[in-house]
Amino acid sequence: MANARHRERVLGALLGVAVGDCLGTPLAGLDEATIRRRHGIVSKYLAERPIWSSVTQQALTLVEATGRRGSADPSWVGRRWVEMALAREGLPNGTHRGAHPAFVETIAALRRGGDWRSCGHVECAGCANAVRIVPIATALAQETDDGLAAMITDDSLVTHRELRGISAGLAAGWVASRLRREPGYPIPAARGRALLEELAAWLRKREEILASEIAGVWVALPSHVHDVSITLGGLAARFDEGWPIERRWVERYASARLGRPAHSTEDCALCVVPAALAIVLGSERRFEETLISAVNLGHDAGTLGALVGGLAGAAGGVSAIPTRLRHIEGRAPLTAWGDALACRTAPDTSAPCDCPGLEDLPDVPELEARLSLLAESNQPA
Repeated sequence: MANARHRERVLGALLGVAVGDCLGTPLAGLDEATIRRRHGIVSKYLAERPIWSSVTQQALTLVEATGRRGSADPSWVGRRWVEMALAREGLPNGTHRGAHPAFVETIAALRRGGDWRSCGHVECAGCANAVRIVPIATALAQETDDGLAAMITDDSLVTHRELRGISAGLAAGWVASRLRREPGYPIPAARGRALLEELAAWLRKREEILASEIAGVWVALPSHVHDVSITLGGLAARFDEGWPIERRWVERYASARLGRPAHSTEDCALCVVPAALAIVLGSERRFEETLISAVNLGHDAGTLGALVGGLAGAAGGVSAIPTRLRHIEGRAPLTAWGDALACRTAPDTSAPCDCPGLEDLPDVPELEARLSLLAESNQPA
């Protein structure tokens, strides 16, 4: 029973990331008004054959690493991303789809032989690390907080050296590990508020450790160290007032810290990650309605959708994801790897595991090559 529940939650997190990615990425860069004008309320895939983007590719690579090596080994993950960036027939730029420019620069640095601890970018933008950690953190929910934080920090450093970017990854991973333990989705409002409060306090301590003890972490200004935990604490204080008030807080604080106008769902560690956490923990609606309302906020809708889908899936399990949204390209091999991750991290190690052996699992680079070729001709429905 424990292992069946574990599998349900791990698959919910992994498929939830992919579903949210596929639903939200076509809306990336558009504001709410433009989305309404062009599409109305987007509640179904715009592409005829939905294909996930770089954030889900990165999540799947971590799942593969854990399945093959027992952990999300950052050195192995970096080499796998370099392999996927190599030119193939019909794919001169490799198989990464829609990757953030900073991610592309990181891959280039890794290709030149750079150490994974020093190749990450030093910007507050680009939150793929927060997305890709959600399925792994869900699977490792029984890990200690210190162990979970060490794993997330190492994985984040491959692409993110800026402290606030790493802190956002820690926040997403911590929440995923807690939602894995909830009885279902949505969670009670009082529980959502308590989780935000606990997260803000825990993260503040981790930010101190990042700033003082972890080699490779870049801090632009000492006053930036606690930006993410302060944002989350502000959300907790405004939790009962609902998303419109929380949204204004995110935008006001991020604008002050960034020195420019900021949007609550833009591609920034102070914006889209706190926004996703507030939406998931504060929603009183089911997986589908929560995800649809999130992606229709626009801006970095792909990251937002992937985070909301993955976190809500961690709490509700794969059965919470409507059948109509599960129809994405690559679902079968994605599920096979999710099964392998769930088996590898099962809480009851005495129970038999019927997942396939590693030699029977889909080849991830070949899968991504096939999907990338398909994406070249994929047209909106």
